[in-house]
Amino acid sequence: MATIGVVVAKKLGLSYLLRVAVIKRAYRMFLSLSLKLFEKLRIGTDLYTVKVEVSGEKQGKGVQYEASLTGNNNTKITGEVAAVVVDYLQSGKKQAGVYYLEQMMELDEILFLLDERANVTYMNHS
Repeated sequence: MATIGVVVAKKLGLSYLLRVAVIKRAYRMFLSLSLKLFEKLRIGTDLYTVKVEVSGEKQGKGVQYEASLTGNNNTKITGEVAAVVVDYLQSGKKQAGVYYLEQMMELDEILFLLDERANVTYMNHS
């Protein structure tokens, strides 16, 4: 609602009002109260599922790969993936540079390391 209000104000040419101290303070208070309300509502769960579907060519042959990962505590799994990557980087197995995650590690390697660190369920559908 707050974002919609800002967009509407901008389209109406009223966005300058957010520069007025009293209005700016009231807007911040509205945002703060809204966040507190949403925290108390407890909407959703901590369950997550990630599904990967890949098709392409490897060594001149067509390949398809499907896998999924499910578990609880979605914030923890995000941290665990980051920790696996940091451990890998600190091991010195990769030369210095800028890489995408998939350029550094194979999916199976990440999943194996995650299985050691976190309570996850991994299914290979291929």
